[in-house]
Amino acid sequence: MRESHIKFSHLSIFCAFLCALSLSGSVYRILPAKNNGILSESDKNVLVQNSIPSAGSGATVIVTAATFNYMDFLRNLRCTIKRSTPHEVVVFPLDMKTSKALKDENIPQISRFVKYNKYENRKTSEFNSLGFNYVSKLKLLVVQEVLRAGINVIYTDLDIIWCKDPVSHLLKYVNNTVDIAIQNDASRDSGKRNLNSGFYFARTSPRILRFYKTLLKYAFENEGINDQKSFIRIACTVAGPGKDLPFQSVREGEVRVCRWDKLVTLFALPLSLYPNGASFHDTTRMYQLPKGKILSMCQKKDIYIWHNNWSSANDKKTRFIAHKLWMIDDKSGKCKSRNTSVFDRNSK
Repeated sequence: MRESHIKFSHLSIFCAFLCALSLSGSVYRILPAKNNGILSESDKNVLVQNSIPSAGSGATVIVTAATFNYMDFLRNLRCTIKRSTPHEVVVFPLDMKTSKALKDENIPQISRFVKYNKYENRKTSEFNSLGFNYVSKLKLLVVQEVLRAGINVIYTDLDIIWCKDPVSHLLKYVNNTVDIAIQNDASRDSGKRNLNSGFYFARTSPRILRFYKTLLKYAFENEGINDQKSFIRIACTVAGPGKDLPFQSVREGEVRVCRWDKLVTLFALPLSLYPNGASFHDTTRMYQLPKGKILSMCQKKDIYIWHNNWSSANDKKTRFIAHKLWMIDDKSGKCKSRNTSVFDRNSK
């Protein structure tokens, strides 16, 4: 009787431990503790095959993460990348429906992270919902694992259009002293620190891996905030996470800089070249963006990207279409022909 009671107690403790893991929502706690990361050799081969040689800076790869409810945005993003650059984007699907669609459309993918999405069959599009926040943090995990593979990362969200190849320009910022060049999410360059983790270039190094370890721990231990808030609260910490501190002014290009733990330096990219959804208008009138302005700047190659944020998910496609920036044919799901497209890397 005593022996069976002991066995039952041990079993109960073990079950409670498993339940605690499943309910905690912390990917960070259950990831395998491997020095070389969780990507397989075949995963790394996909990255290498689609990487961009960067003189003196190692290989660089463009990556994004997607769920099936944003599949049309992924197609639109990919059309603009293919039309404005010679590069490919590697997609990290976060559910099996997306993985299947990518396979059917012959789009490079690494499906390793589907198993970490506990919200796979649930709605995650509502901004700042627990599902949205959780899935958004998987993007940080994706970037960390690519960096752990020894490859630099350009991460791009799905609600972005690419107008011209930014790689050479980003490399001017990311060097031996700068680790991350990231989009500014304020309405002006001189605004308060408001980094946007939807577009950035990260250079792999031991110190940036230390930064991501801290970032992921904080992100998954705080369910009520998304990836961007996690990034801001950790990246520019001076007096403690969450302090609303201004950027430190620097001369080069009038960009803004943050430093994490006196080790990792982050530059906010200039809004004149990497505008967000609030860049050309008062944020109180965010839906009154002058029609034709972004299209014209894109055609003239005056900007590298435009991020269609500062708008609800339901409005983003409408906004793209209104500004003639929806580059896919909805019936076929394919890119519009070049003679109807504003993006053509061969155009002047």
